[in-house]
Amino acid sequence: MGRLTALLIGLAQLSGCASSGSDGWMKPGMTEQELSRDTMQCLAQSQEMSPGRSGPRTTVDQDRYQRCMASRGYTAAPAK
Repeated sequence: MGRLTALLIGLAQLSGCASSGSDGWMKPGMTEQELSRDTMQCLAQSQEMSPGRSGPRTTVDQDRYQRCMASRGYTAAPAK
């Protein structure tokens, strides 16, 4: 598996964690494509490497991720 593929798979898996507590992000006039692009970019910017028993692992700094999305004009949708 290539590095890019592994990165995209990891980001997709982390995106579920990044929006915990809400049903996602809202922004007037946004498209699904814009939301996906912004989400992936903010997740990539918010990644941190931390040591683990089986080697380094990637985690997402939730505060940094939420600030990134907010700086792009998004608000967290309320939890159901």
